Amino acid sequence: MKALISDAFWYFICNEWKKPEDYAAHNEFLLDRMAANYVSYTLVEDPAICGDKIKKKFFTKFYNHLAQAVYHCLKTAFPKNRNTIETSVMKRKLLNCFSELFTGVVI
Repeated sequence: MKALISDAFWYFICNEWKKPEDYAAHNEFLLDRMAANYVSYTLVEDPAICGDKIKKKFFTKFYNHLAQAVYHCLKTAFPKNRNTIETSVMKRKLLNCFSELFTGVVI
């Protein structure tokens, strides 16, 4: 999970604050690694860790959980830019970015 959040953090930074054409290879690498980490994260088979009902609920809103984790990472990593990060526009960009990646639809 830590690797997935880290990759999502850097993916969002590359998409939001860098020129996309300069970081296309980085974004592709991060997306591939995020996909691999997501698949390995979803394959938890031990019912003692997570039952099917809880797993279904969690992964239905996984994009939201990931967006919130990246939001808190941004606030921690860039404390002087909290005025920019804590806006509703930035929160919406985070949610849209990850909802599109994980569901194919902007929520």
